[in-house]
Amino acid sequence: SRHLSNVPFMLPMDATSAYLDGNVFRNLSSHSFNGRSRLRELYLNNSNIYYIDNSTFNGLIDLIVLHIEGNYLTILNGHEFLHLGTLQELYLNDNRLETIANTTFKDLMMLRILHLHNNHIVTIDTDIFANNVALLQLTLMENPWSCNCEFLQNFWPWVLSNTELVKDLRGLQCFWNQSEPGQLLINANSTECPGHSTSLIPYWTPSIIIQNYFILIVSLGASLLLIIIISIVLYCHRDVLRIWIYAKCGVRFFDKTEDDSNKQYDAFVSYSSHDENFVIRELVPRLEEGNLSYKLCLHYRDFPLGICIAETIIRCIEASRRTVMVLSESYIKSEWCRLEFKTAHHQVLQDRKKRLIVIIYGDIAQDDLDPDLRLYLRTNTYVKWGDPLFWEK
Repeated sequence: SRHLSNVPFMLPMDATSAYLDGNVFRNLSSHSFNGRSRLRELYLNNSNIYYIDNSTFNGLIDLIVLHIEGNYLTILNGHEFLHLGTLQELYLNDNRLETIANTTFKDLMMLRILHLHNNHIVTIDTDIFANNVALLQLTLMENPWSCNCEFLQNFWPWVLSNTELVKDLRGLQCFWNQSEPGQLLINANSTECPGHSTSLIPYWTPSIIIQNYFILIVSLGASLLLIIIISIVLYCHRDVLRIWIYAKCGVRFFDKTEDDSNKQYDAFVSYSSHDENFVIRELVPRLEEGNLSYKLCLHYRDFPLGICIAETIIRCIEASRRTVMVLSESYIKSEWCRLEFKTAHHQVLQDRKKRLIVIIYGDIAQDDLDPDLRLYLRTNTYVKWGDPLFWEK
């Protein structure tokens, strides 16, 4: 119902919730809720209440939530909430409260939420909350707090020592008088109290600095952890990343090093004579005549005549920046090819650089592989002819 001037006498005795908001009670008389001991939620908000008599809520032994916001209360004398030991939520915001007696909340031992914002409170003794040991949320903003130093030097340190409790501390503002607002208390570090030599700085700076440093440290720690994770992922997938960048942008990494600058060839191509057509028709044109041309050392073209083949193989591999090995069934069966692999593998171990590029050409039986070659393929990457990304790799 709406527009009631008194609490209805016919309110059910066993009611657990009473919605009496939006009425015109003006004054809540004593014992208005006698017999309604099961009430757990009581809504009296926006009901034009100006005054609450002694013992108004007497008998509400199970009351948990009390809404009195949006009324015209100007003073709480200390007797309004006596014996409400189970009350957990009290909403007094949006009234016209100017004075709150120190004993007002002393019986509310289980109070968890207290809203006092948007009133006319100028000063308050913080000891008023001493008994509210369960309090988790307190709102105080939109009150004309006094800029008087004697008040602030007690009130503001208490607020800063209860930052988890006072949820709206960054919105608290003090006033010199009703027409002259001061500033947000959070910015009071640059203001000294008039007529006092003591700044507010010592009372709030340590708490704020600690809080800000904590936020900064957490942010930096999270950023550092993210960078480490990204770095690990990039390192583990560095080969795929290099391939992707080359395929998309044409940019190559680690093509040549200063130690290789005196090498005669870019690559020595090690292959079986049975695979010569593949090398001549597929590999050589693309590597020597492509966008990025390389100087290759090839058996049929670059081996000098009349010199020991074994010695020539060793010299050509040592004169090349890389060795490209075309690994096939024919390659495995060739004695000269095995010599070329062992020479290239020895150079890899000696220089500790990835100088050997293996191309798998056709199907290969693992059992036919030389133990060193089998181990190398297990511990290193290779490319396979027919792979869609063969040339990018």
